Amino acid sequence: MKKNYLSIDIGGTNVKYAELDNGGHIIEEGKIKTSQKRISFWKILIRL
Repeated sequence: MKKNYLSIDIGGTNVKYAELDNGGHIIEEGKIKTSQKRISFWKILIRL
């Protein structure tokens, strides 16, 4: 069974994310604007 990994970079302006395969190759990547409200921030992370 192959495993994929999720990398998340939480910054003050954007939350950047990437899905990587077992060899470290990027499958998908993107970014979402960081919310300054705590509840909105958690909703963003749940969508990932």
